[in-house]
Amino acid sequence: MCTAAVSLLGAFLLVAVHASQQPIAHALRFDEFATLRHRLYPSHAVRVKKTKHCDGEVNAYSGYIDNEAKHLWFEFFESRRDPANDDIVFKTNGGPGTSSALGLYMEHGPCLFLDETGPQRNPYSWNERANVLYIHQPVNVGFSYAEHGESVYTTEEAVRDIAAFITILFDSEHFVHLNLAAPGRKLHMTGESYGGRYIPLFASAILDRNAQRVQDGREPISLVHHARRLVSIHDWLLRNAVYCSTWRSDAYHTNNHLRQDETSASTMLQRSAKHVHRSLCPFHVRSPTAAMRFQQSGDYIRGSYEYIASLLERGVRVLAYNGAYDFVCSWSGTQRWTDALEWSGAEAYRATKLQDWEVDGQSAGWWRGASGMTFVTIHAAGLWYEREAAPYDKPKEALVMLQRWLDGGKF
Repeated sequence: MCTAAVSLLGAFLLVAVHASQQPIAHALRFDEFATLRHRLYPSHAVRVKKTKHCDGEVNAYSGYIDNEAKHLWFEFFESRRDPANDDIVFKTNGGPGTSSALGLYMEHGPCLFLDETGPQRNPYSWNERANVLYIHQPVNVGFSYAEHGESVYTTEEAVRDIAAFITILFDSEHFVHLNLAAPGRKLHMTGESYGGRYIPLFASAILDRNAQRVQDGREPISLVHHARRLVSIHDWLLRNAVYCSTWRSDAYHTNNHLRQDETSASTMLQRSAKHVHRSLCPFHVRSPTAAMRFQQSGDYIRGSYEYIASLLERGVRVLAYNGAYDFVCSWSGTQRWTDALEWSGAEAYRATKLQDWEVDGQSAGWWRGASGMTFVTIHAAGLWYEREAAPYDKPKEALVMLQRWLDGGKF
């Protein structure tokens, strides 16, 4: 299924959750999990502990979101700059069925596995400017697992676990030193590939939960939304789905280098996974089972555009970005769906024109934006096997894009 490239970096649901100011009851440890719960989600729990990472500059945490027999793996890295005040970036890959380890270990994580020599410190890590949270979802993806073969079939099902996780984490006394829910602090939700389907729904669920937070006397979570490669909203896409799917397959077989890159990346990540934690469940860079479940349910052909329009109407900023060399679904497709989006700021957005944005005095891509909607391209990016992985091809430019987005979205 061909999807349009949308980067929802700007549309994080910014829900400022009131963090408890009481002393931490139990400091997080390296050798055992602390279990976090929340009355709004009685069937969910978050197990978390400190973890050692190749980037010794910052605190790092890892654990599971537990929902009965389903367990989603996450890793959380504090900002290198100012963890107590920098925004929070939530990151998921797409697929569906692709592990966020791809983003963490090969694109924009604190340490990268780019060759056989092992982890290398990444000077362009996104935690140069933000606290970054990577999650392996849905269940059976990456280190996430189910005890009895449970699966998730739709994005709507996946939403429940993510909304519970964010609420539990933001309200936890174990992270009081970070004050995650401080007023004015923003949560940026970002996804690539099928993440463009996930993120609008995840953000909407968190925003919907804010009403309950206000009733409970807590600050709402402040949300911003960022997604890369959204499922297209156009009938044009459906009419051309067969062609696009065929072109995608043919494109792979006409260039062996692309196929070799994919194999190499998967192999390195498998080795990286063993290096990270030998006692974890089996690791899957990509889960064919998860992908099949979403295909069987018809989730593949459901759009998310109405959620994006709703988020914009509710004051949530949205960033859609593409690597200019993404050959599966081009930046022009993203420009078309953003132009077709209907919301109160649509006229102002459509009146904007593409213009250069620069890094170190050189053109890094094009951008346009108005009324909370921003569209960005990155030159010479999108060649890696994931195609939409602009941070892999252009790590410095991707970090600058993130920084400018966090600073208000002016490029």
